[in-house]
Amino acid sequence: MTHSVLLDTSFFIRLLNDNDSLHKNARDYFKYFLENDITLKISTISIAE
Repeated sequence: MTHSVLLDTSFFIRLLNDNDSLHKNARDYFKYFLENDITLKISTISIAE
């Protein structure tokens, strides 16, 4: 079974902003997804934002 997660715009904002109060949470989730071979998906709407 393949697992995947849909990442939204706020996830990327928090991941890329070291000063965000939830940056560490986003970074930890991102690391977890990569370590567990979870497919990361992003919508074209999120990319456009």
